[in-house]
Amino acid sequence: MAMIKITPNFKTQEERNIIAVAIGTTLLFAGYLSFVPPLVAYFAMTDKLSDTGKTILRQFLNFMINIAILSWILTFTVIGIPLVAVVGLVGLIFVIIDLLAVLNNSEVSIPVLFEALKESSDMTENKTDENKEA
Repeated sequence: MAMIKITPNFKTQEERNIIAVAIGTTLLFAGYLSFVPPLVAYFAMTDKLSDTGKTILRQFLNFMINIAILSWILTFTVIGIPLVAVVGLVGLIFVIIDLLAVLNNSEVSIPVLFEALKESSDMTENKTDENKEA
């Protein structure tokens, strides 16, 4: 498991609020559907987010997809049923930590087992172009 650390550099208060709402509303959903709020925010609000905001939201979405997949897999194994509660508790703790980090503009740490959403090629090309100009 890798811990991805991102220092937020929000350009507007609205951007920070969009990410905070996307993270915070996952608390309203069960472990199986916890990826829905960040997924909706990622596809609906991408034009209002900077590269840093998109990265935070994408990595948080990856984390919530990991939690959902682990929950589904553990549900179908007999020994895994008690572990679903542990996975849910770990997810809850990281959601609260990340929400507070976004609200305080401090470093966001997001654990990810695998990346369901990779960085888009447009963003990668923009970063390479910026590096060449510097």
